[in-house]
Amino acid sequence: MYLVNIRLKSGSGGGIPSQVSALAAAIRAADGVEHVSVTSDPQGEMVLGLFVLATSLVEAEGRALDLLERALDASEELAGMGWTHQGVAMVDQYYERRFAAGDS
Repeated sequence: MYLVNIRLKSGSGGGIPSQVSALAAAIRAADGVEHVSVTSDPQGEMVLGLFVLATSLVEAEGRALDLLERALDASEELAGMGWTHQGVAMVDQYYERRFAAGDS
C-alpha cells in the first residue's frame, strides 16, 4: 500500500471545497483506494492523501492520477481545480536514523 499525496489548487484559492464527496464518487474498485484523507495547507491548496493498494509505486501514482482526472472531469463542484504536485513522500527521519546507525 502506498500513500500518494496530491496537491490541488482551486481557481479561487478557496481551500477545501464543500463538496469533497465528488472525489469519493469517482473511486472505482479497480483503483485500489483503501482510504482517503483531505486537508488544507496555509497557501489554500487542498492536499489529497490516497492510500492505494498497488504492486509498485509507479502503479499507485498512476491509479491516483487517473482517479483525480476522472473526478475533475466529472464534477462541477471541482471545476476550475487542477493539481500542482503528486507523489509519495519519503520518511526522511527514519532513513537518517538508519544511516547514522550504520545500517544500509
